[in-house]
Amino acid sequence: MPYWMRKVQQVIDEIVADEQPYVVFVDNNLGSRPDYLRALCAALRPPKIIWSTAVTIDVTNDPTLVREMALAGCTGVFVGFESVYGGERRVLLLRVRPLPPIQVSGKADPCCR
Repeated sequence: MPYWMRKVQQVIDEIVADEQPYVVFVDNNLGSRPDYLRALCAALRPPKIIWSTAVTIDVTNDPTLVREMALAGCTGVFVGFESVYGGERRVLLLRVRPLPPIQVSGKADPCCR
């Protein structure tokens, strides 16, 4: 089923009018249309809005898009790992490196063991 997308300029106008320093795009996958996301990034650069959004891990397949997001003020993304299936899980595991345990008062945090 097709879904409705708002015009980029309408989105920008509303963000600027709201005068908030930080925006979260409540969309379960803003990266589903890379052309739209690129246009949004281009429009977000001049007002210097800091923002975050939800994307699927496949957005990282295009490093230029990730760079455009960062240059446009994107400071974070939410990635839903519960939607990863089969072979995609293998690709995901190849890209994600485990972090070392978090140190709390000189001891490793039990949640990270």
